[in-house]
Amino acid sequence: MVAAVHERFGRIDILVNNAGTGRSAPFFKTDLEMWNQLLALNATSMYLVTQAVMKGMVERKYGRVINIVSTAGKIPFRYCTAYVASKHAALGFTRALALEVAGSGVTVNAICPGWVGSTGLFEETIANIVKTTGRDATVAVKSLADMSPQKRVMEPEEIAHVALMLASDEAAGINGQGINVCGGSVMD
Repeated sequence: MVAAVHERFGRIDILVNNAGTGRSAPFFKTDLEMWNQLLALNATSMYLVTQAVMKGMVERKYGRVINIVSTAGKIPFRYCTAYVASKHAALGFTRALALEVAGSGVTVNAICPGWVGSTGLFEETIANIVKTTGRDATVAVKSLADMSPQKRVMEPEEIAHVALMLASDEAAGINGQGINVCGGSVMD
C-alpha cells in the first residue's frame, strides 16, 4: 500500500490511520482471539503503517499523522474491555510518537470521535446491541445518541473537518493531542 502511494505520488506528507470495528464483548466473554484481533486492528496496524512512512516525513522535515482513535481511548466503557484497551493503546502511541518526533516538522495527533452515524461501523455496533440486548434498533440508536449532551451522534463530515484542519500547515503547533469530536460527552 505505502509503496503504491510512493510510486504514484513520490512521497507521503499526510497519513490518516482509520480502522475500526464494532466488535466488543464483556470481559468474561472476551477470548484471547478477540483481544488480539482488536489490538491488531486498532493499535498494531496504526504502528505498522506509521512506521512505513515516518522516516520519510522526518527526513523531509514535514508530515502530519492523524490517528482516528475514539473517546474510548480516553474514558472506559462497560462491556468492551478489549476495545477500550486497544483505543487507549492507540492514543498512547499517538502521544508518545508525537514527543519522539517533536521539532522535526512532523506532528502526530488523534481525533477521538464519539458515536458516528452513517457508517458501517455504526451499523455493526447497532446490530451488536440488538443481538446482545434484544433492544429495537431505534432504541439502540437513541441510547447511543443520548450519551452526548447534544443528544445526537456525530456525522462523518464532522470528523473529516477536524482531520483537514490537523493536516493543514496552520496546525503546525498542534502535536500529541487527542481532539474530541463527541458533542461534549467527553471533556478534557
